[in-house]
Amino acid sequence: ASIEILSRAHALIFDKTGTITLGKPRVIEFNNKSKYKDEAWDFIQFATREEQVKSYLDKTKKPTALRSLVDSQLDDMDIGVFAGQVLTAQSWYKGIDPAAAEKIVDDMIDMASNGQAKLEEVIKLAVNKLNQTIGD
Repeated sequence: ASIEILSRAHALIFDKTGTITLGKPRVIEFNNKSKYKDEAWDFIQFATREEQVKSYLDKTKKPTALRSLVDSQLDDMDIGVFAGQVLTAQSWYKGIDPAAAEKIVDDMIDMASNGQAKLEEVIKLAVNKLNQTIGD
C-alpha cells in the first residue's frame, strides 16, 4: 500500500529523522510486513543519497538536514542563516497542539502577505491564538 501511495505523490520530503512526508501533514511509514519492503527501502536509500538530496535542496532552496551538506549551504545568501542553525535548532513551540500552532502561523503569514490587516494586528492575533494552545 505504501508503494501505491508513493506512486501518486508529487513530492516527497525527508526530515532528519528519516520520516517521509507527502505535503503536510500526511506521513507514510514502511512496514516490515509489506510485500514490497525491499523496494521501499531501496527507494529510501536512493532518495536519501547525498547527491539526490543536494539536487532537491538546490531546486527548492531549503536548508539541509544532512550534516555533510551544511558547509556547502553556509555561504548561500538565501538559506545560509538557516543552514547554520539546522543541527542545533530546537522547536520553539511547547504547547499541547502543534498542528493548531502550525495553522496559526500559516494563517498569520497569509494575512500579513495578503494585507488583510496591519502587521502589528496580525501578530497580536496570532500570539493570542497561540497562547490559547499552550497548556498549564
